[in-house]
Amino acid sequence: MCPTSSRLTHSVEDMSTFPFMDYLEKGIKVTLNTDDMGVERTTLANEYRYMEENHGLTGEQERTILLNAINGAFTSDEVKNSYKERQKKVQATNLKRRGTKTNRRTIKIRNRR
Repeated sequence: MCPTSSRLTHSVEDMSTFPFMDYLEKGIKVTLNTDDMGVERTTLANEYRYMEENHGLTGEQERTILLNAINGAFTSDEVKNSYKERQKKVQATNLKRRGTKTNRRTIKIRNRR
């Protein structure tokens, strides 16, 4: 789901009703995304920040969203498992550095070709 796109296109008139958190809490496999970075002038980090500041997204929920994205990627299980291992290592490093807060900005997933 794309919060900035939803705001700019008015597909959601009142962002307090943006259903992302409801879907996440119900166990629906949602992910945060950008729509058109060139038009909307946003980044994935900004979308996460928006959801943190305006909808109370937590670090644990961010990890769930990241795993949803990895599991839903159109790639092999081998690549998915590699990303999951990277995510675990980054999470462990961040937990050591910052207590329990995860720095998701260091978690970068790139399409391997």
